[in-house]
Amino acid sequence: MRDSRLILALSGLALLAASRRPGPPIRYVALGDSLTAGIGAFYGFGFADHVARLLRRLGRPVRYVNLGRIRMTSPGLLRALDQSESLRDEIRGAEVITLCIGGNDLLRCRENPDCLEAAAARFPAHWRAAVERIRALNPGATLVAVTLYNPYPAGHPKREQAERFIEAINRTIRDPDLARAHRLVVAEACAAIDGREPTRTWVLLGDIHPNGIGHRAVAREIYRCVASACRPDPNPEPGSSRPLTG
Repeated sequence: MRDSRLILALSGLALLAASRRPGPPIRYVALGDSLTAGIGAFYGFGFADHVARLLRRLGRPVRYVNLGRIRMTSPGLLRALDQSESLRDEIRGAEVITLCIGGNDLLRCRENPDCLEAAAARFPAHWRAAVERIRALNPGATLVAVTLYNPYPAGHPKREQAERFIEAINRTIRDPDLARAHRLVVAEACAAIDGREPTRTWVLLGDIHPNGIGHRAVAREIYRCVASACRPDPNPEPGSSRPLTG
């Protein structure tokens, strides 16, 4: 009898331990440019690094791959998606993907109005093609599109021109039809930076990248979307997005 009770007790402990064991790792892949790569923050403290740490709050370990590349543009991302089998493999295996691209499409123009107009006009086709390729590789991942932010504070001589073209890019990223079709959730990096540019970027020192505080703020916006499956538009269709749970 005593042995039976001992066996039952040990079995109960084993079941309890199994119930508390974390699930398989959340596989997180960060795609994008120098912002994704973490430029502006100490190494290991870019927004994608913070997102990887925040995802552990969901009760599972995290496997994280940062594929951000300095100077990456939207056509460059398309080429990488077409040419890199290792990149495609990472996307296929991901459960969470962040996509932050478009800033360098504008920056490479060096404020030339004709170049900026052309870059903004080309971006929608590049964006849609990138989203379609990612979704074809991985139909089920939580795919988070990150908007651009304007690094220039009110009154800065570059603010108005930057705002015009950044907003053009963001209209494409926020496109509700595309978001519904491909189950995108949109994280507003601009909400993390707007109105606090001098304290959340290096703009006063001539660098438009976020500082450590800015990267952390962008990460919180992204994590909020991933954890609560925030909607890409105010009137989503039922079942268009779901929370990522542990």
